[in-house]
Amino acid sequence: QFETLFKASISKMLLRSPEAGLPTCLWMSEILGKDVDLSSLYLEVFADTLASNLLKSSNASVRQSAADLLAFLADTPRTNEDAVKAAEIITKPLTLGRYTQLEQRISAYRLLAGVKAGGSSWASSVEILAALLKMTGKETQEAAVGALFAAIGSHVAVIIEGLRDNGEESADGYEQCKGALKQFSEAAAKGLALPERSAVVRHGWAADAIGEPLWKAANNGLRATWATELIHPLLKALVATAEKATASPLIAGSSGTLEAHVGFALALRSASDSSVVDVEKLVSLVTGTEKSLVLWDKVYHKCTGLRECMWLLRAVQMLFARGCDDARLAKVLIWVLCKLPDPSLTVSQAGLSAVEWMSTISAQRLW
Repeated sequence: QFETLFKASISKMLLRSPEAGLPTCLWMSEILGKDVDLSSLYLEVFADTLASNLLKSSNASVRQSAADLLAFLADTPRTNEDAVKAAEIITKPLTLGRYTQLEQRISAYRLLAGVKAGGSSWASSVEILAALLKMTGKETQEAAVGALFAAIGSHVAVIIEGLRDNGEESADGYEQCKGALKQFSEAAAKGLALPERSAVVRHGWAADAIGEPLWKAANNGLRATWATELIHPLLKALVATAEKATASPLIAGSSGTLEAHVGFALALRSASDSSVVDVEKLVSLVTGTEKSLVLWDKVYHKCTGLRECMWLLRAVQMLFARGCDDARLAKVLIWVLCKLPDPSLTVSQAGLSAVEWMSTISAQRLW
């Protein structure tokens, strides 16, 4: 009944009336998925139709419904081979340039950021990351750059976990994850070295593609994995940017402040490895001057966006964790919580989380 009644007619319904067909398909797939293996349906029917046609629709609601259905079905492949095949189907229109409109590419990036193929997620992430890296030199518009690098960071995080979970005993998985991280590291190093006029792209590399997955890896206790020779050069590059920006903090806005905050936070987080950072030198670099890149109000008052505030707070947290008792740390927290222009709920929650986390280290020092 499944083959004759549902699978046989689904393609026609999607092409003739996607506005009605897509929500219906998602509802039925969610119900059927409990009893039916949808991987063949996904690979044979849905993926190509959705990726090649419906994600290119001029109708925003159709694009969103297609993305929702595709994201749900992307969890259905049960083997590494199916996961890779699914990833190829989804990324092919992107790498071949078939998404000609900005909105189409943004939708595709946001979709790819959330695609996880069940227990084989690292296998599909390796394939998707390779495709996304091909797009990094083609996007310059801020919204597209943000969506692209958020997707890259999402899959780098999955691959880092895959590197840990496979271990050296599992030769294929370990080598594939390590090879993907090497490819990423080489591309990221070039991204961080872009000129000042490419600040939007550099910020995407620093904060979203490098910063977020490495911060997540540290939170998950994966220091031994992510502090490898593949990641060390990126941390050193971010610290070098921080040192350079410190010399002229007020003019570092477009070219260094965000990267510097990412560098401070990540380097201090990995401070157990002396080959990456000299902790005393780095803390002194931040606290040893009135015109600090992290603690000077004329600098951090420019950090009004969510991403800028998040990395500012993380830098403050790591300074506190490394024994810094500078009273200006409290002023940064008070500004984020009480004086930030146009504050968002997310930023306020991040500020409160930072205070709570710092209190667990030493409430007496903090208060």
